[in-house]
Amino acid sequence: MIDSRDSSYPESLVDSQSMPQFHVGLIGDGVRRWARLKGMDLRRAYLTAMTNVATFVDFFFRNDATIISLYMLSKENLGRPKEDLDAAIDAETIFFETALLDLVKKWSCSVVHAGRPELLPKQYVKAIDDLSGFSDGNGRKIYLLAAYNPFDEIRHAVQNHGLDFQNSLWVREPADIVIRTSGEYRISNFIPLQSGYAELFFLSKHINELDESDCRQVLEAFQQRRRRLGR
Repeated sequence: MIDSRDSSYPESLVDSQSMPQFHVGLIGDGVRRWARLKGMDLRRAYLTAMTNVATFVDFFFRNDATIISLYMLSKENLGRPKEDLDAAIDAETIFFETALLDLVKKWSCSVVHAGRPELLPKQYVKAIDDLSGFSDGNGRKIYLLAAYNPFDEIRHAVQNHGLDFQNSLWVREPADIVIRTSGEYRISNFIPLQSGYAELFFLSKHINELDESDCRQVLEAFQQRRRRLGR
């Protein structure tokens, strides 16, 4: 585990010239625990978390990521108490319509919804759909995993292409880095097929506490890893 509270970690920017293009995924966990610690209402806590997700996206695009996958809502998350779920959906919809929209325009990236839209509120789905028209074809991409479950992903792909289904997966590219916040040691159904050879980083901070220094620490640690990819 990387202890993201280590204040001795160097502050210099990553040398992006030494980094190949890569795919990074974020499991942004810990909003409800952080809200309880701070005595804050959930909606405000989720809005704070979305600010840090925006920081994450901007940092990794600045440092040569071409694909970013964000775990917004698993299919299982939809079974949470209504108050909890409403707070998350409201904050994420606002994030799609404001900060993420600005980043999509800034980086001219495409946006793909990975999940089952029929399980989500119409305004939430519309906010994702509205993000899809800003790419200039430069290859950058954001996957938004919402109402996502890997079994649903496989079922969808097989129904479209039979056993040769890889190119019909919701998320088509393998992940290189997967980051989870809040000190949990699991990936919770986050693109398991695509993460088979990803480098995993588990941060002690909640997503509400994530900042650029944490992202930089992960990226520099990733640079030091020797990746054999099964060979």
